[in-house]
Amino acid sequence: MSVDGITKVYNADQTGCFFEYLPKKTVDCVGAPTVWVRCGGKDKERATAMLLADSDGVKHPLFLVFKSKSSSVPETCEENAVERHGWGEVNWSMIEPLQMLHNCQIYGNESAWWNADLSVAFLEFHFGQRHNMEEKILLVWDAFSAHWTDAVQAKAAELNVILMEVPASYSWCCQPADVGWNKPLKDGLRSRWISYLMKTLKNYDKSQPFQFTPPSHNTIIEWIADSFDDLSKTVITNGFRATKWLVPDDFPLPDPHDFNDPVLPELLGALKEL
Repeated sequence: MSVDGITKVYNADQTGCFFEYLPKKTVDCVGAPTVWVRCGGKDKERATAMLLADSDGVKHPLFLVFKSKSSSVPETCEENAVERHGWGEVNWSMIEPLQMLHNCQIYGNESAWWNADLSVAFLEFHFGQRHNMEEKILLVWDAFSAHWTDAVQAKAAELNVILMEVPASYSWCCQPADVGWNKPLKDGLRSRWISYLMKTLKNYDKSQPFQFTPPSHNTIIEWIADSFDDLSKTVITNGFRATKWLVPDDFPLPDPHDFNDPVLPELLGALKEL
């Protein structure tokens, strides 16, 4: 980092966000052969959220990916991909205002998952229009194959972005998002899901059969955007600090007198002199 003059580290990570957060446990009569759990029929449906933040604690616009059906006409399919983030004209007319409302980018594909084309678009969107293109950027992300295709690495080199790979077995301790951001993000989504469920039950007309309506795409987009927005600067920077990507020059060493072990004061005193 010092060789390349890098003073700020970026971390990006994609995570699945489900439409319904059903409990893993429930209550039923002892010996019941079948245990039913009510849902809205979208318990398997999910969106992908690509999070990006930097070591200064700044969060950057989300990239969201939802499932959408591709056109059977190759020309139309290409046009949708280039001009409308993979959406058809009708859906795009509803999606585009949501992007502006929630300050995010919303894509559609048949798997609702990340791919190499999205990685290229992600790099261009976040780093392609910065003021000083000569300044090197360090982006830390995991070993997912869609992050490391030739096209992605070529785009990164074009934009002067240095890609740092987090090995697959070490993301739990080396990636700020996995260490500090994903859990509070998912907690926020689950909290909003529970509030939505309670509101539905409160408004339920008991004279009619209960029919649970799952949250819409608009609602899910709002939940994800708001949950990410709720992550404080401290939460973001703590993720970098816990993974050793952030160690300020003035980071204080503990006071030796705070320890009872007679060896520690001597050790810390020696460290201060280095």
